[in-house]
Parts: sequence; C-alpha cells; structure tokens
Amino acid sequence: MYNAPEPTRGDKLNKLKVNKSPGPDSLHPRVLSELRYQLNTPLRLIYETSYNTGCIPRDWKFANTVPIYKKGSKAECNNYRPVSLTNVVCKVMESVIRDHIMKFFSRQRFFQQYAAWVSKKVDQLFYSC
Repeated sequence: MYNAPEPTRGDKLNKLKVNKSPGPDSLHPRVLSELRYQLNTPLRLIYETSYNTGCIPRDWKFANTVPIYKKGSKAECNNYRPVSLTNVVCKVMESVIRDHIMKFFSRQRFFQQYAAWVSKKVDQLFYSC
C-alpha cells in the first residue's frame, strides 16, 4: 500500500506555479494551492486508491493541446509547437511518486552514474500512459 507523507502532498501543492493554466478539468493551480490543507485528505484517498488499484481516474487521461508560437511567420504551422495542458492533480501525484522512486534509487545507490537517464525515463513512463 502506498502512503505518501502528508507534508509531501502539501509541499507539492504549495509549490504549484499558480500563474499556470488549468488543465482539462478547469481546476486552477491557484485553487489547489490555496486549499491545500483542506484537500490533503481527499487527495490522499484518491492517490491511495489509484496506486492500490493501478488505475487513474478517467478524466486524468485527457489533455488540452494548444499551439504555442515559437518564431518566424505566425501564418506557418511549423512555427508553433504543441503544449499539452494536463490535469494538475494528476501531475502532483506523478511528482510525489517520481520523488519516492528517485529517493529509493538514491538510498540504494542504484544507477548513480545514470541518474539523469533514470530521471528522464521515469518522466517518460508517466507521460506515455
């Protein structure tokens, strides 16, 4: 059974970039940050259930993809890059799990010489599902 310490969740919610856009659920990061103490227990229950069942809520699988202008003529499609706006609550859970995995690797001294590679692969694992 997975149980992230409450300070970890609270810290993650406290450190959210509140000026970022909300995801497809329209839940703004500022709301999560300001209500972090009230949301701690409900988020713990959602995260534990998700971890124990191996499934995430269906709504967390959706993202809004928007074009972001890079450079050059704004009339050409090649001058834009896609950015996916994903569910903020899901990103917090991913971050907590990633931190625990990396802490485990660090304590066990696994992959010390490949730490950057492991971190990149863990990120890819979460965003490929």
